[in-house]
Amino acid sequence: SQWRYGTFTPAAGTYAEPPNARNVTPGQGFWAIAKETATVTVTGRSTGLSSDVTVSLGVGFNQIANPYGFPLPTANLVLSAGVERNLISWTGTGYLAGNATLSPNTGYWIKNNGPGNQTITFPIDPTPPPAPVAPVAFPGMLREETPGWSVHVTTQAGRFSDRDNRFGVRPDATDHKDDFDFSDPPAPPSGYASVSLVGEQELRLLSDYKPQRGEGLSWELVFSSDQTGEPYRVDFTTERELPAGWVLRAVTPTGLDEIVLEDDGALTGHVGVAPFERTWTILAGTQDYVESARDELQRAATGFSFSAPFPNPAVAPSFDLALARSTQVLVQAFDVRGRLVKTLADAPYDAGFHRIAWDGRNEAGTRASAGVYFVKVRAGSFAAEQKVVLVR
Repeated sequence: SQWRYGTFTPAAGTYAEPPNARNVTPGQGFWAIAKETATVTVTGRSTGLSSDVTVSLGVGFNQIANPYGFPLPTANLVLSAGVERNLISWTGTGYLAGNATLSPNTGYWIKNNGPGNQTITFPIDPTPPPAPVAPVAFPGMLREETPGWSVHVTTQAGRFSDRDNRFGVRPDATDHKDDFDFSDPPAPPSGYASVSLVGEQELRLLSDYKPQRGEGLSWELVFSSDQTGEPYRVDFTTERELPAGWVLRAVTPTGLDEIVLEDDGALTGHVGVAPFERTWTILAGTQDYVESARDELQRAATGFSFSAPFPNPAVAPSFDLALARSTQVLVQAFDVRGRLVKTLADAPYDAGFHRIAWDGRNEAGTRASAGVYFVKVRAGSFAAEQKVVLVR
């Protein structure tokens, strides 16, 4: 077997392998990168039990490890201000967050939010202190006495999964990152399926809680994976019921597609070419709030584009059109000889996103022959063309 180890550089946000990986030091975590199943034998002994071990943490995520040969309660760790009390381990198929105990010979992620370098100290005494620091219920999970509501999000693609994601409302949350909003660790070197909630400054979060306000709230959710070709599924489980009259919906970035989530709904599809990402806006609120938020998304186009047909091949394909400003739109389907088959749109359109559908029929209203067609759009100075295969 051949194996190497890799380290993570917080400042660069990238992995490094030998010869650029750092030397093995007490308290440092590493990825073991194996060509095939391998066993790593470590010679020597555990860190000398003469004093506590303190490790410097760069800004961002750091890989750390228990330097001792005995389990260490997470509550015993001494963390500088700005360091999230959330230790995240790798199970082989996904991340496990909120570890209450650090096992020997196991690596963990920990996040330093800054400012500047901070530290983590591993106390030498394996017994709990008289008054251990109680970690925040993870990941922002509501305690029985805390009012609010919560939705648990999980995902699966191939054999990889992500099980520790939550969003919702609690009265002690803020509109900014706080003690209930935990950061999502970097993707492994290979093999992963992940969902993240996108916070301020595009920060990826495991959990994101907000204060209750108005008739609704929204979150941006991103699914990512390197499992090209595998089906994926993102599930939503309501752990605390939403306010009466509220619904839970996922909306695509164009605002043109809405998926019902409150009745065991899920987001599904197939992973495209890696690195693959799909984004949705999650809306929780009254039906009026959801419709208003969808309308706002549909008006948010900042450029001109004409999507590839979906599905393709198709009996009745559709296309998404983005308009940066209101303009006259002409969309027509032609056969391979350049003959007009059907005019799909010829009218003024408002700025925003629009769905252009072709029922597969010609101008006479009969089914067009199976084969290759070209759908062309002209909107002001913007012009584009897409090829589609019709099937009967």
